[in-house]
Amino acid sequence: MTKYYDIVPNQRIVSSEVVETQGTKLLITMSTTTFEPEGAGTKVVVTAQLTSLAGDDMLNGAKFGHNASLDNLVEAMR
Repeated sequence: MTKYYDIVPNQRIVSSEVVETQGTKLLITMSTTTFEPEGAGTKVVVTAQLTSLAGDDMLNGAKFGHNASLDNLVEAMR
């Protein structure tokens, strides 16, 4: 489940996410995404804090997922 705490259009998104299965929490994240003008484009900075309640595999999977999402965003904007 994702919850949004602060959305400022064209500037910032702050959210948290809880990943769980069958009522067991596996991962909790807090993320801030900022958007800054840079030349003719936009610089996107993502700061993510993660806590895994299920070991390193959960952290590695979350890192992979965040990076894949950003890679897909870059490709979509080209």
